[in-house]
Amino acid sequence: MWKLVPLSNLNLEYDVNRHTVLSIVMATRNSEKHVSEALESLKNQSRPPDEIVVVDCVSNDRTREIVNQFERVKLIEQRSKGFQNAWNEGICQATGNIIGFLDSDDRLRADALGSSLRLLDRRNDIGAV
Repeated sequence: MWKLVPLSNLNLEYDVNRHTVLSIVMATRNSEKHVSEALESLKNQSRPPDEIVVVDCVSNDRTREIVNQFERVKLIEQRSKGFQNAWNEGICQATGNIIGFLDSDDRLRADALGSSLRLLDRRNDIGAV
């Protein structure tokens, strides 16, 4: 799953004219096989995120160890309350005015974030990309 949502759609203050701060939220659980590729795809964006928040739901593999190898990634450990609660916790911990969600087994093409932000900037009738 890949989705980009301005905070205005979450009934939080968002001004399209102010500086865009992009936070990506990722929920993980036993994701050691794929999480590194997902994080690499974020780091290699033409417009990288300003913040990556990973909420781990009690993994019992090397997921947390792998995530900790990445610089500028905030890792939050959460008792297993499910992925929906993990995403909500990630939103609460994120500092961006635009929030993106990426599953730990997904990868983005190099211009995914940049092209999505440009689309949101051009079209004020769109609530999410």
